[in-house]
Amino acid sequence: MSVYRIVDFSLRLHGEWLNSMDGLPLFLAPDARDGDSCDMEISSVPVASLPLPSHPLFDGMLCHTIEEGHQDFCLCVPHVRCSARLRMDPSLRHGVLSYVEEEFPDAPGAVEILIETVLHLVFIQRKVLFLHSSAVLVDGGAIVFTAPSGTGKTTQANLWVKERNALVINGDRPAIRPNQKDEGYDVCGTPWSGSSCNYANRAEPIRCVVLLEQASENRLMALTPQEAVKAVLPRVFLPYVDTALMPAALAWISSFCQKVRFYRFGCLPDATAVAALWKGISELWSVASMAEENPEDT
Repeated sequence: MSVYRIVDFSLRLHGEWLNSMDGLPLFLAPDARDGDSCDMEISSVPVASLPLPSHPLFDGMLCHTIEEGHQDFCLCVPHVRCSARLRMDPSLRHGVLSYVEEEFPDAPGAVEILIETVLHLVFIQRKVLFLHSSAVLVDGGAIVFTAPSGTGKTTQANLWVKERNALVINGDRPAIRPNQKDEGYDVCGTPWSGSSCNYANRAEPIRCVVLLEQASENRLMALTPQEAVKAVLPRVFLPYVDTALMPAALAWISSFCQKVRFYRFGCLPDATAVAALWKGISELWSVASMAEENPEDT
């Protein structure tokens, strides 16, 4: 049994199978004790088979159903068989993960998908969302790179590590939350980092969000909040399995795009992109700050 703290959320997992995700050790809560209360507690049990959910809503191989007294999150071959089921109580505080052991050579992957899906729903209620992105810390602020898979988020993050001694906070799915003064947003490390395997257990203020595009030359453009919403919406993990939470998620995105600076950056996959982006955001930041201080001049 281990307790993890992820974005100030305490998660207790019972059993070796549940504690097998690669990124979890960085998020251990060393001061947690057996009797301490946690925000969520999950145990696991192997079973010979699992029934297919009734009236399922499929999202690829993930299925979600709501029955009286519980919510089920299942990994299924749609309409054929169910391999794992995470059954949560109505409060989403206690759950049991049942799994068909012989079907899981990759146990950590199953744990990651099911637990992360549940946490998406819980975190939305805490004004925290996950963004498909790569976040790096440089000079006391975080730059968050987001783009469709294959565009170059990991490439740009690695360039910043090499050229500016940046720290990768998360290479694929960091969490974003309002800061304590509700004046801006922090990017937070999580144990889920896709193929990048880059995680850090820390939260840092967001300097800006950069929407990447491949290009034949480096060019940077500031986005309006309206343009930012349109661009970032496909990159946020929205609560499709519980549409009652969708208005809160959309309101979060609107606020996020109004309070954080967004840029579109067409870039090359080399060190010149680092220099061009740093110079560009510094100049645009200076212009924007002057406009905010002297609105009558704009």
